[in-house]
Amino acid sequence: MRIYTLTVGPLGTNCYLIMSEKRSIALVDPGADPERIIQKIEDLGSAPSMILLTHAHYDHTGGVAALCEAYPDCAVYLGEKDAPAYGDPEASLAAMLGGAKEPAVLPLTATVKEGDTLALDELEFTVLETPGHTPGGVTYRCGDVLFCGDTLFQGSIGRTDFPGGDYETLRRSLLRLRGLPGEYTVCPGHGLPTMMSQERKTNPYLKG
Repeated sequence: MRIYTLTVGPLGTNCYLIMSEKRSIALVDPGADPERIIQKIEDLGSAPSMILLTHAHYDHTGGVAALCEAYPDCAVYLGEKDAPAYGDPEASLAAMLGGAKEPAVLPLTATVKEGDTLALDELEFTVLETPGHTPGGVTYRCGDVLFCGDTLFQGSIGRTDFPGGDYETLRRSLLRLRGLPGEYTVCPGHGLPTMMSQERKTNPYLKG
């Protein structure tokens, strides 16, 4: 598995391009700058097979429509409990973040829930429901890597003061991630990657 990271949009969202041994690509959270993402895909000589959305906020989904227009066969997946917010200008924060101010129908192949798996050649993405930042936030676990969106950051956590956010729910999700056995590389929605062992030791929100 090769992971390429593009920081996109005004909020510095991490868009991850994950490449299999056969050079198939999964995109995680293409939130903005679709032309840059397309250029990177072309530089890699491939095309995306799937888009995995960790949650429905516009800074993580804003590039989906343009990417699906460029790659019509690309599937799009989102946690089922965030589906009502997807394309809703208020719940998705699109109206606040410079997106459409009217409801939009956005590309969505299927919703996912706890325990679902998505295959990309030899790679398997397992869905872990990690709500709190949003009602339907999910983490995609692939081997020893966690793509966790805005649930967990290096030394911090996602906000819970947006529509649908709930701190106690997020706290339970954080403790669940903390309790996963073994070591993981954490690829967050913003900021630098980190190691779960480091977060267990130093992140104040993972203590107790």
